[in-house]
Amino acid sequence: MRHIFIINPVAGKGKHVTALIETIHTVCKEKGADYGIYITKAVGDAAEFVKSTCEAGGETRFYACGGDGTLSEVVAGAYGYSNAQVAVVPCGTGNDFVRSFAGVPFHDIAAQLAGDVHHLDLIKTNHGICTNLCSIGFDSAVCMNMVRYKKMPLVTGSMAYIMAIIQCFFFQRLGNTLTLTIDGETLPTEDFAIGVCGNGMCYGGGFYAAPRASLEDGLLEIVMVRKINRARFLKLIGTYKNGKHLDDKNFSDVVFYTRARSLHISSAQDAVVNYDGECEVTREMSAEVLPGAIAFSLPLAHVKGAQPKLAGSASAKGIC
Repeated sequence: MRHIFIINPVAGKGKHVTALIETIHTVCKEKGADYGIYITKAVGDAAEFVKSTCEAGGETRFYACGGDGTLSEVVAGAYGYSNAQVAVVPCGTGNDFVRSFAGVPFHDIAAQLAGDVHHLDLIKTNHGICTNLCSIGFDSAVCMNMVRYKKMPLVTGSMAYIMAIIQCFFFQRLGNTLTLTIDGETLPTEDFAIGVCGNGMCYGGGFYAAPRASLEDGLLEIVMVRKINRARFLKLIGTYKNGKHLDDKNFSDVVFYTRARSLHISSAQDAVVNYDGECEVTREMSAEVLPGAIAFSLPLAHVKGAQPKLAGSASAKGIC
């Protein structure tokens, strides 16, 4: 098998990219691995490179060395090819996808080379393939606005998300009129502030929106927060960030939660929809689970059956 490390040179503001490349060379040469390094040139380049490499033939494991956006591109390029595996070396500002795993040494290149393959679910949306989650409403508007904050010096992914929350809290409408169709059943129309359809647990640099999510259960996590006043919304944010909102009785009247195989949302107003960090303004969002759709390699030290990381615990940080 050939191992190709796809490096986004601007992920995580470009910190320690040189050190990562040196580590890859050192470890791969020590292990006698057949490997290569590809530096992405622009948005979309990773997906195109992976796709063309898969079409050329040969079993290949692609390591997404960057943030969640880089991983999403690599997965999109590899999806549908039986000769492709995907792995991740998290180097972004958020690294939310890897927070769904507890104690996995994603930064250990030697362990990565000897990785254990799992067939993880994906989400098929009207926007394309999603790896982690998609959302609609206030949180998606926050995602769209946080991009400019992430570019600021010393601002982490979670800091950028919080800054965007503050901006949207004062200047963004806190609700959209949504009609949900879940596994073919249409529910009564309601006003919702937040809507999440999750494969993974986390987004926004550490917000555990779907704390019960599993990447291998063949189901989507659907979490909806009904429209509430700003005072109560402020009280909810901390609970929501820590992944406690599904169990907190103080918010049981506003939080709707279920699991399903498909979801369609129709909005009466233009709404921001987020697909793995890529945002667009639309009135429709659809999602369908693709069970076991991607061969995903976890580092050798990963223990099968390990429980996902508990909400609010430290993130699994990469060497970038």
